Amino acid sequence: MIEVSIPSMEKEVDESGKSRKLFRVEVLFNERKHYVLRRNSEFQTLHRKLRKIIQAPDFPSKRNPHLRTKPLEQRKQELEDYIQTIICQHEDVPQVLLDFLHIKHFHTGRRMSSVESLDVDIQDFSYQLPHQRVLGFLQDPYLSDCTSGLPDVVVDGVLQGFYPRDIRVTFTAPVLTEPDPTISDQETGSSSCLTNFTAAHYRLRGKHHVEEGFSSGPAGSPSLSLNSQNSLEQVISAAWETLITLPTQQWSRVAVGVNACVDVVVSGVGLLQALAVDPGPGLDHEVLHSKEDLKEAFIHFMGRGAAAERFFSDEEVFQRIARAAAEYPGAKLYVGGNAALIGQKLASYPDLMVLLCGPVGPKLHEMLDEQIVVPPDSLQETDEFHLILEYKAGEQWGSTRAPQANRFIFSHDVSNGEMSSLETFVASLEDFQPDLVVLSGLHMMEGQGRDLWEERLNEAVLAISDIRKDIPIHLELASMTDKDFMNRIMQEVMPIVSSIGLNEQELLFLSQAGEGPHADLAAWNGIPDVGRVSDILLWILEEHGRSDSFSEADLTRIHFHTLAYHILATVDGYWGNQAAAVMAGARVASTQACGTRSVDVSKVELKAPLEFHSSHFEPREKLSLNPAEQVTAWRRGNVIFHLTPVLVCKQPLRTVGLGDAISAEGLIYSEFKTQHPF
Repeated sequence: MIEVSIPSMEKEVDESGKSRKLFRVEVLFNERKHYVLRRNSEFQTLHRKLRKIIQAPDFPSKRNPHLRTKPLEQRKQELEDYIQTIICQHEDVPQVLLDFLHIKHFHTGRRMSSVESLDVDIQDFSYQLPHQRVLGFLQDPYLSDCTSGLPDVVVDGVLQGFYPRDIRVTFTAPVLTEPDPTISDQETGSSSCLTNFTAAHYRLRGKHHVEEGFSSGPAGSPSLSLNSQNSLEQVISAAWETLITLPTQQWSRVAVGVNACVDVVVSGVGLLQALAVDPGPGLDHEVLHSKEDLKEAFIHFMGRGAAAERFFSDEEVFQRIARAAAEYPGAKLYVGGNAALIGQKLASYPDLMVLLCGPVGPKLHEMLDEQIVVPPDSLQETDEFHLILEYKAGEQWGSTRAPQANRFIFSHDVSNGEMSSLETFVASLEDFQPDLVVLSGLHMMEGQGRDLWEERLNEAVLAISDIRKDIPIHLELASMTDKDFMNRIMQEVMPIVSSIGLNEQELLFLSQAGEGPHADLAAWNGIPDVGRVSDILLWILEEHGRSDSFSEADLTRIHFHTLAYHILATVDGYWGNQAAAVMAGARVASTQACGTRSVDVSKVELKAPLEFHSSHFEPREKLSLNPAEQVTAWRRGNVIFHLTPVLVCKQPLRTVGLGDAISAEGLIYSEFKTQHPF
């Protein structure tokens, strides 16, 4: 008979001084009791293994339906009930559960106590000893009044043979450890006063000055003025070099997962012509099934100058297109996948250690920066390929003309689509001990069908919830078409991450899926209106973030990027150096698109509006963009907005991965505050 209880939790401190919470799992088996210490992630791993072999009960969530962390006593009881239910429902207890509980020599078949087993004729046992018996007992010596006369060292030796060294064995009623009063699933934050600051070249429009990072006065201040010799682009470029500074506290170890691939970049119009496809009207498709679907979707987004990504369902047709793309003149191979691209950008900082988890094949592994660490379980024999169809600003095909340069991405990527590296990623965090986690690739599940994405999304939520609360998590979004899928991400994933990154298409679709502000807008008309963007960003942080002291959500930062400008929206008191961070993201958008190490003002142009409003609705504040100040900032409630212009590359060499580079650079220059206002 097996009985399991979880009476308390214990705290373990590793060599680096970091502590972690462990459940004390007490096991009573054959009238003997021992205990093992298990992390929450180990329970989740057990659940995944059990689901493959039995009809396991639902795994108890760490949070209640209102996204509040469950009380510790409730959490312990639910995990205890989960284990006991499996034991009671299965006469043959699964071996993975026995291993989890560190139970050896469990006889399958009818469960019986040790006393009952000794009353049965030895001939009735189907279990055969794998070794020659040296010493045996006719009845359980621990239930007998007589003594065997054997020295304790013999008994101890036998017990050591049955139980591994990391198992604590007791022979009397154990003294239960009292729960550590310092351990709690509820995170409390100390109040943090707003930091006042004044700057010659950065003005916060509103009642408070809240951003630190610049010093006032003439010392070290750039002297910027608009005159006949200085263009707006020159003023902005010069200001970037002076005002963009790294934060005081910088990341040292960043873990990134879980999508990675090899990008095959070709001319979209050229490849479609090579495939003997004629131009025609555009039409969006959630999933591509044929070359005709590909052509229609490509034309649909090319006419809007918008980026998009789709799943190609037919593997055979996709492979034929992929071969044609690889053989097309001028085709180039690059590191691909949001996680791999973000990892590459982070690895360009020599003092930063980067862990990358994803399906990494031999070609991708060869192209990755040598500073990136890839766990062995992430390596696979073949690469996943994504096809990137690029088009230039003004390029025309048939009656369709691209208003700006962009790209259309499609693939038949099952490994990334199933997020097959998710478990490896989560398991690697404990050993790697990152101080920032970046998660991407959720959008890849959309093309796999509702049944799969529902299952994997639930597992992703469990995995993310198990990451230590003091480690900020950034979620990088990408193009999606399924409103139910986006709504589930918004409801279940966004509240448990600290930061998100997204572009204008993803922002508007998010509002449409959640019936937020301006959801009736079919698409942006040219450059997205700043007031409307501000409304949606505020709505996300108020509905799904920690914008007040009553919220249990973790989301406190959104990095929005579009062609002409970027905005960083943060809950006051959680992030520092955001003016420099938003400028750093804009600078890398200019240099990477043009393929230059620094901004070449002859190759870029300013497209950001010089005047705009803080909201589309009244009351609202009229704001202006001063190139010499670089950042325009305003406050709405507890949310601070930082806007900076982008120097748009006139003839971009490559647009793929710009969003990932922008988010990565913004994170590099951001500082996560450990003391929170609430």
